[in-house]
Amino acid sequence: TCRPFAEIIVTVQPQLKVCKNTPISVSTTGCNLTGTYKQVFLLVNAAGNIVAVDAIDTDCAATFPTTLLPVGDYKVYALNYDSAVLPMPTLTVGTAVNSITAGCYNTTTFLNAYRCYTIAPLPVVAVTTNSPVCVGNPLTLTATVSSGTPNYSYNWNENRAADLANSALTAYTVTVTDTAALTDAVAYEITVTDANGCTATNFAIAVVNAT
Repeated sequence: TCRPFAEIIVTVQPQLKVCKNTPISVSTTGCNLTGTYKQVFLLVNAAGNIVAVDAIDTDCAATFPTTLLPVGDYKVYALNYDSAVLPMPTLTVGTAVNSITAGCYNTTTFLNAYRCYTIAPLPVVAVTTNSPVCVGNPLTLTATVSSGTPNYSYNWNENRAADLANSALTAYTVTVTDTAALTDAVAYEITVTDANGCTATNFAIAVVNAT
Protein backbone atom coordinates (compact mmCIF):
# COMPACT_ATOMS: atom_id res chain seq x y z
CA THR A 1 0.00 0.00 0.00
CA CYS A 2 1.31 3.43 -0.90
CA ARG A 3 1.98 5.63 2.11
CA PRO A 4 1.51 9.41 2.02
CA PHE A 5 4.66 11.28 1.09
CA ALA A 6 5.76 14.84 0.43
CA GLU A 7 5.04 16.28 -3.01
CA ILE A 8 6.45 19.29 -4.78
CA ILE A 9 4.08 22.10 -5.72
CA VAL A 10 2.59 21.62 -9.18
CA THR A 11 3.69 24.47 -11.44
CA VAL A 12 4.24 24.70 -15.17
CA GLN A 13 7.28 26.85 -15.78
CA PRO A 14 7.89 29.20 -18.72
CA GLN A 15 10.15 28.10 -21.54
CA LEU A 16 13.82 28.57 -20.72
CA LYS A 17 16.59 28.63 -23.32
CA VAL A 18 20.02 27.11 -22.92
CA CYS A 19 22.79 27.16 -25.49
CA LYS A 20 23.96 23.90 -27.00
CA ASN A 21 26.79 22.41 -24.87
CA THR A 22 25.51 24.27 -21.76
CA PRO A 23 24.14 21.88 -19.12
CA ILE A 24 20.51 22.02 -18.02
CA SER A 25 20.47 22.45 -14.24
CA VAL A 26 17.30 22.07 -12.18
CA SER A 27 16.31 21.83 -8.53
CA THR A 28 13.18 21.70 -6.41
CA THR A 29 12.37 23.54 -3.22
CA GLY A 30 10.66 22.08 -0.20
CA CYS A 31 11.26 18.46 -1.20
CA ASN A 32 11.30 16.05 1.73
CA LEU A 33 13.62 13.11 1.04
CA THR A 34 13.85 11.73 4.55
CA GLY A 35 13.71 8.00 5.13
CA THR A 36 12.77 6.01 2.04
CA TYR A 37 11.49 8.94 -0.01
CA LYS A 38 13.39 9.64 -3.23
CA GLN A 39 13.25 12.21 -6.00
CA VAL A 40 14.51 11.53 -9.50
CA PHE A 41 14.64 13.93 -12.44
CA LEU A 42 13.82 12.90 -16.00
CA LEU A 43 14.76 14.76 -19.17
CA VAL A 44 12.08 14.22 -21.82
CA ASN A 45 12.12 15.24 -25.49
CA ALA A 46 9.32 16.84 -27.50
CA ALA A 47 8.01 13.40 -28.47
CA GLY A 48 7.46 12.60 -24.79
CA ASN A 49 10.25 10.04 -24.50
CA ILE A 50 12.83 9.91 -21.71
CA VAL A 51 16.30 10.84 -23.00
CA ALA A 52 18.17 11.03 -19.67
CA VAL A 53 17.67 10.01 -16.04
CA ASP A 54 19.41 11.73 -13.13
CA ALA A 55 21.47 9.14 -11.26
CA ILE A 56 21.37 10.84 -7.84
CA ASP A 57 17.96 10.67 -6.17
CA THR A 58 18.73 12.25 -2.79
CA ASP A 59 19.84 15.83 -3.53
CA CYS A 60 16.71 17.54 -4.94
CA ALA A 61 18.72 18.66 -7.98
CA ALA A 62 20.01 17.46 -11.32
CA THR A 63 22.32 18.47 -14.16
CA PHE A 64 21.88 17.17 -17.71
CA PRO A 65 24.67 17.68 -20.30
CA THR A 66 23.40 18.88 -23.68
CA THR A 67 26.47 18.26 -25.83
CA LEU A 68 25.10 15.07 -27.39
CA LEU A 69 21.44 16.13 -27.47
CA PRO A 70 19.73 17.53 -30.58
CA VAL A 71 18.58 21.14 -30.41
CA GLY A 72 14.89 21.53 -29.69
CA ASP A 73 12.32 21.50 -26.89
CA TYR A 74 12.57 19.41 -23.73
CA LYS A 75 10.86 19.02 -20.36
CA VAL A 76 12.40 18.09 -17.02
CA TYR A 77 10.10 16.13 -14.70
CA ALA A 78 10.63 15.58 -10.97
CA LEU A 79 9.35 12.23 -9.77
CA ASN A 80 8.86 11.80 -6.00
CA TYR A 81 8.38 8.20 -4.89
CA ASP A 82 8.64 5.89 -1.91
CA SER A 83 11.46 3.39 -2.42
CA ALA A 84 10.12 1.13 0.32
CA VAL A 85 7.15 0.13 -1.81
CA LEU A 86 7.78 -2.37 -4.58
CA PRO A 87 7.87 -2.47 -7.50
CA MET A 88 10.07 0.59 -7.97
CA PRO A 89 9.40 2.90 -10.92
CA THR A 90 11.09 1.63 -14.08
CA LEU A 91 12.83 4.62 -15.64
CA THR A 92 14.33 3.62 -18.96
CA VAL A 93 15.75 5.91 -21.63
CA GLY A 94 13.59 5.71 -24.73
CA THR A 95 10.29 4.96 -22.97
CA ALA A 96 7.36 7.38 -22.91
CA VAL A 97 7.20 9.44 -19.74
CA ASN A 98 3.44 8.93 -19.46
CA SER A 99 3.80 5.14 -19.60
CA ILE A 100 5.53 4.81 -16.22
CA THR A 101 3.11 2.76 -14.12
CA ALA A 102 5.09 0.96 -11.43
CA GLY A 103 6.02 2.56 -8.13
CA CYS A 104 4.46 4.56 -5.34
CA TYR A 105 3.95 8.15 -6.49
CA ASN A 106 1.23 10.61 -7.41
CA THR A 107 0.73 10.31 -11.16
CA THR A 108 -1.11 13.63 -11.55
CA THR A 109 1.49 15.58 -9.59
CA PHE A 110 4.35 13.94 -11.46
CA LEU A 111 3.03 14.55 -14.99
CA ASN A 112 2.11 18.17 -14.26
CA ALA A 113 5.27 19.21 -12.42
CA TYR A 114 7.84 20.02 -15.06
CA ARG A 115 10.03 22.78 -16.42
CA CYS A 116 10.31 23.53 -20.13
CA TYR A 117 13.64 24.04 -21.88
CA THR A 118 14.78 24.78 -25.40
CA ILE A 119 18.31 23.77 -26.37
CA ALA A 120 19.27 26.53 -28.78
CA PRO A 121 21.75 26.04 -31.63
CA LEU A 122 25.13 27.72 -31.41
CA PRO A 123 26.03 30.32 -34.01
CA VAL A 124 28.87 29.49 -36.38
CA VAL A 125 31.04 32.32 -37.68
CA ALA A 126 33.55 32.34 -40.53
CA VAL A 127 36.03 35.17 -41.13
CA THR A 128 37.42 36.14 -44.53
CA THR A 129 39.89 38.85 -45.50
CA ASN A 130 41.38 40.41 -48.60
CA SER A 131 44.82 39.44 -47.25
CA PRO A 132 47.57 39.70 -48.32
CA VAL A 133 47.68 43.48 -48.67
CA CYS A 134 50.49 45.98 -48.89
CA VAL A 135 51.26 48.09 -45.84
CA GLY A 136 49.21 51.29 -45.87
CA ASN A 137 46.37 49.75 -47.87
CA PRO A 138 42.94 48.83 -46.44
CA LEU A 139 42.55 45.39 -44.94
CA THR A 140 38.94 44.20 -45.07
CA LEU A 141 37.65 41.57 -42.65
CA THR A 142 34.19 40.07 -43.09
CA ALA A 143 32.31 37.85 -40.66
CA THR A 144 29.61 35.51 -41.99
CA VAL A 145 27.30 33.86 -39.47
CA SER A 146 25.36 30.65 -39.99
CA SER A 147 23.14 28.88 -37.48
CA GLY A 148 22.19 30.46 -34.17
CA THR A 149 19.25 32.83 -33.75
CA PRO A 150 19.17 36.36 -35.24
CA ASN A 151 19.82 39.13 -34.43
CA TYR A 152 23.58 38.99 -33.90
CA SER A 153 26.10 41.28 -32.24
CA TYR A 154 29.74 41.37 -33.34
CA ASN A 155 32.83 42.11 -31.29
CA TRP A 156 36.14 42.42 -33.15
CA ASN A 157 39.50 42.37 -31.39
CA GLU A 158 43.07 41.39 -32.09
CA ASN A 159 46.52 41.54 -30.58
CA ARG A 160 47.28 45.18 -31.42
CA ALA A 161 44.61 47.61 -30.26
CA ALA A 162 46.18 50.38 -32.35
CA ASP A 163 45.04 48.59 -35.49
CA LEU A 164 41.50 47.64 -34.57
CA ALA A 165 39.05 48.66 -31.86
CA ASN A 166 35.93 46.76 -30.85
CA SER A 167 33.27 47.17 -33.51
CA ALA A 168 29.66 45.98 -33.73
CA LEU A 169 29.92 45.36 -37.48
CA THR A 170 29.76 42.32 -39.71
CA ALA A 171 32.47 43.77 -41.94
CA TYR A 172 35.34 45.91 -40.80
CA THR A 173 38.02 47.80 -42.76
CA VAL A 174 41.27 48.83 -41.15
CA THR A 175 44.39 50.37 -42.65
CA VAL A 176 47.48 48.64 -41.30
CA THR A 177 50.33 51.12 -41.07
CA ASP A 178 52.33 49.53 -38.26
CA THR A 179 55.56 48.27 -39.81
CA ALA A 180 55.60 45.43 -37.25
CA ALA A 181 52.92 43.81 -39.40
CA LEU A 182 55.63 43.09 -41.94
CA THR A 183 57.24 40.56 -39.62
CA ASP A 184 54.36 39.45 -37.37
CA ALA A 185 51.19 37.95 -38.80
CA VAL A 186 48.16 39.52 -37.13
CA ALA A 187 45.27 37.34 -35.91
CA TYR A 188 42.02 39.28 -36.01
CA GLU A 189 39.40 37.62 -33.81
CA ILE A 190 35.64 38.06 -33.68
CA THR A 191 33.07 36.92 -31.13
CA VAL A 192 29.46 36.69 -32.28
CA THR A 193 26.54 36.64 -29.84
CA ASP A 194 23.06 35.67 -31.03
CA ALA A 195 19.61 36.60 -29.69
CA ASN A 196 19.73 33.76 -27.14
CA GLY A 197 23.10 34.83 -25.77
CA CYS A 198 24.89 31.92 -27.46
CA THR A 199 28.38 32.77 -28.70
CA ALA A 200 30.91 31.68 -31.30
CA THR A 201 34.47 32.83 -31.88
CA ASN A 202 36.74 32.60 -34.90
CA PHE A 203 39.72 34.43 -36.34
CA ALA A 204 41.61 35.19 -39.52
CA ILE A 205 45.33 35.80 -39.89
CA ALA A 206 46.17 38.83 -42.00
CA VAL A 207 49.39 39.11 -44.00
CA VAL A 208 50.72 42.57 -44.76
CA ASN A 209 53.55 42.88 -47.25
CA ALA A 210 56.00 45.68 -47.90
CA THR A 211 55.12 48.01 -50.75
